[in-house]
Amino acid sequence: MKARYTLGPRTDEIISKYYRDRYGNWHKLYYHYDALGNVRVLTDEAGEVGGRYEYSPFGYPLMHRGKLTIYNNYTYTGRQWERMSKLYYYRTRYYDSQTGRFTSVDRLIREVEKRKKEEGMGYERCSGCGGYIRGGIPEEIKQEELIPEIQQRKYQQPYVYVENNCVNYADPLGEGRIEIGKWGNWCGPGWSGGEYPKEGQTKWHVPAKDKLDEICKMHDACFQGYDLTTKKYLPKEKRKSKEECNEEACEKIKRIDSSDLCDIVDKYKREGEKI
Repeated sequence: MKARYTLGPRTDEIISKYYRDRYGNWHKLYYHYDALGNVRVLTDEAGEVGGRYEYSPFGYPLMHRGKLTIYNNYTYTGRQWERMSKLYYYRTRYYDSQTGRFTSVDRLIREVEKRKKEEGMGYERCSGCGGYIRGGIPEEIKQEELIPEIQQRKYQQPYVYVENNCVNYADPLGEGRIEIGKWGNWCGPGWSGGEYPKEGQTKWHVPAKDKLDEICKMHDACFQGYDLTTKKYLPKEKRKSKEECNEEACEKIKRIDSSDLCDIVDKYKREGEKI
């Protein structure tokens, strides 16, 4: 074994690393993050600071100082820094922090282009349903028929990192921005599907990470009139109102002793927004 990591509940959150030094002795170091998820400080078992990092806005390392930094390569947004190439590894593609751009095209763009090429150009953009649909836009749009929407600016800038807004967004999968502070695959304002469904699946196949994430998934399904048990969309007359969905989610959150998160639900209920 070369090293062992203790992971936190969030994506790319490493709590500690158990590693072997150059003399063969085993030690443990601890990670400390800023609000954007960047590793800023490393400490040893005694709590002494053994490493510090500073970055440019797009992640280029401006300073890494301390004896512990030679044993760590997880830095900006918690992603892996490759010293030889000076690139970050974002799972599906590499990111160049000097230019603020990925080194290859967005996977979703490639998939849409592939589908268009395989099945012809019979796709129309559905502005009201969040995607592209084949064979015209029917009156009743089914979620299963949609292809993920690729906004025009992403075609113009297929290598762009989080739409040049690295203060508010991150891209842990290299496949699209997420707002910093999201939880799991379903929690957060307008957030669903942190993981992408496999080919032939809908977004409802994306699993919840924990009890809180399961509540958020049920809340999203409630908002959109989807029955997770029967795996079908409910007719309009049987769907709950947004207020009922919010109240239901709030009560469930309270029962898992996360009342502080219930305040988030109340906030969006008052503002009439979806969480």
